[in-house]
Amino acid sequence: MRHHSLFNEEGQIEAVPSNGCDVTQAQDSQTGRKQIEARHRTVDASLQFVWTASATGDFQTADPALLAFTGLTEEEVSGVRWLQAIHPDDRDRCRHIWRQAIAAKSAYEFEFRVRRYDSGYRDCTMRGIPVLDTEGDIREWVGAIADVTEQKQVERDLITRAAVLDNMAEGVVMSDDTGTIAFSTLR
Repeated sequence: MRHHSLFNEEGQIEAVPSNGCDVTQAQDSQTGRKQIEARHRTVDASLQFVWTASATGDFQTADPALLAFTGLTEEEVSGVRWLQAIHPDDRDRCRHIWRQAIAAKSAYEFEFRVRRYDSGYRDCTMRGIPVLDTEGDIREWVGAIADVTEQKQVERDLITRAAVLDNMAEGVVMSDDTGTIAFSTLR
């Protein structure tokens, strides 16, 4: 709000007209936009990508981060074209699970490999839930795709290390800098 003082001949303030406007709606809009951006940053930080699909399963919207991750455009993932980002060996299984979920109107989760913008593949988990209307019919699907590549690599490394330890004839003893035994396969 701006104020302009009007003075009389003696130099005293005679009037203070003001000009203002209500910015509440603009501030609410800006706050809402900031909240949405914060949600997207949280999802981006967790390498999860949000998507929606129609009741029949046609892909409708994708998180911009998912499009950047795959290097595909919104048009290239619309409908069922999103399957082109799935590893060829995983596509039939993905299509089958998706169709089953639609027919059963049930939530689902499965793992598959997604082609990234650099043509490398990443291990991902996709979860989806149907949003039902008042009659119990599917209105839309909402879901997320999470990049679990690092988690899967850690799991594989732990399995490999456990197998090595299990196959050692004599056993393994590990100690810390002070000589205290930190780990032993000896019984």
